[in-house]
Amino acid sequence: MTSRFKCIAPAALLCAGATTAGAALVSPEMFEFVGDPGATWGAPIASLDVNGDTAYAWSSGFEVEFPNGMGQDVTDVTSNVYRVTSPMVLTQGGDMLTLNPGDNVYAYTITLVEDTQTTVKTLEEFQVGLLSFVGGPIMDGSLIKGRGFVADGTNGPEGANPGDFEDLGVFGSSLDWQWPELEAMQLQNEQTITLLMFTDSSLPIIGIGDLRAPSGQITGGGNVANNVPVLVPAIPTPGAATIGLIAGALCVRRARRDR
Repeated sequence: MTSRFKCIAPAALLCAGATTAGAALVSPEMFEFVGDPGATWGAPIASLDVNGDTAYAWSSGFEVEFPNGMGQDVTDVTSNVYRVTSPMVLTQGGDMLTLNPGDNVYAYTITLVEDTQTTVKTLEEFQVGLLSFVGGPIMDGSLIKGRGFVADGTNGPEGANPGDFEDLGVFGSSLDWQWPELEAMQLQNEQTITLLMFTDSSLPIIGIGDLRAPSGQITGGGNVANNVPVLVPAIPTPGAATIGLIAGALCVRRARRDR
């Protein structure tokens, strides 16, 4: 795994020399959660549907317009944030994660666009994050306890590795979910999956999500969807009663496998 930062000025100089702050997930294992998050934790305390609540425009590989006015099909990403109400212990591969009352669960439900000649065929990576070098809102990596997905028969992401979590402290953080390199084991067209991020008590703010399909699936590229609005965790501050908007210079890490 290699990682590189894709920067928007004026943070280029800082970004070029940026390194991780040495933080780590409490439990880096990928936890398979069985059940419906809504049935487990009740109604979400915050929600954001990219297609219903924002003006986000999908890149061509993740959206298709059918001829003769026959409609369209687009990828969908919905963020739901739940509050844990009673203690729960998750176990996976010998690792253990304890959720306490007041903790939050960020659930990202993704439905990939249908298969056409112009759309991607599978999804191999999903990333969320929010970084700022000018004092804007950030995704606070120190809040993140672990991650996982809802085990419902859909191809799930593979286990975590250290390069999947980037924490730059006061500048923000990002977190990845990655599928195996074999496309048959990735998320397929029209399939739906819910990916989970477990955090300490946090304030949901609007951050950035990125989706990546393997290169070469469609002619002319279009295998990446950047800057998709998603909810991410920040530390609650006095007077912070509403979801914040993206502000300031952003620097989003793109994680790529060594080929």
